[in-house]
Amino acid sequence: MRALLTLIMLVTFQESWAYEIRVQQLELKENMDSSYVLKTLPFLKVSLDCQSFVQGLTLGEHPGLNFILMEPSECEDLLNRIKNSLASEEEHCLDLDEVIHSDYSCAD
Repeated sequence: MRALLTLIMLVTFQESWAYEIRVQQLELKENMDSSYVLKTLPFLKVSLDCQSFVQGLTLGEHPGLNFILMEPSECEDLLNRIKNSLASEEEHCLDLDEVIHSDYSCAD
């Protein structure tokens, strides 16, 4: 099932895109336990959903929506790394295109 969803998303989102995102803050979505809106630079609509059936990182809004599918453990690990960076009063950087190439605490 997950492989089918991945294939559908790859075919749907064929455009090439690349981002470096600096996460400044996490806001828990209303009535959710593990789904967040990320306050970022550049100012994109970014969310990290580690709660739904299909988990991952969403960038943008329709029609320019980009989605990175993640396994539950990958999603929770990324969420914990972001929380650790923010707890240390640092932004968290994500280097990504169709996948997350790297993520780390970023310093100016």
